[in-house]
Amino acid sequence: MAKNAIEAAPSSIKDLTNTSWIKWFAKIGEILSGKRPLQWTDATLNANWSNTGGAFANVGYAMTWDGMICLRGRITAGAGAANPVFTLPPGFRPLNTVVFSVRGNVGYSTVSILSSGSVSVSNTTSTDTTQFDGVLFYREQ
Repeated sequence: MAKNAIEAAPSSIKDLTNTSWIKWFAKIGEILSGKRPLQWTDATLNANWSNTGGAFANVGYAMTWDGMICLRGRITAGAGAANPVFTLPPGFRPLNTVVFSVRGNVGYSTVSILSSGSVSVSNTTSTDTTQFDGVLFYREQ
């Protein structure tokens, strides 16, 4: 005979009593209450790219509690700037290539992020800026 009602319950009921659910709800509470801010890491930009500065954040990346990658910041292309702009480290890369249309100072650019972590910008020329705020995707799994 089972020692208690939990042991006697079907496995699907036992799963609901697992402490991982408690931890999950605690994380949701932290996020909704603003107690768990994103931990941003500045990207290491390749040659001839620079952070725009001023009112704009440095280009960086962060991960939400559920594995969504967020990019932010604004860069300026210098003379001879070539792709990739920077490379995301393992754990912050998409499973497959993702492509976004983003705003710059002279129109829209395309940001491509490869599964290798390579982040490239197209449709830019020297002195163009590219905004990364709002670029979101799920990480490799």
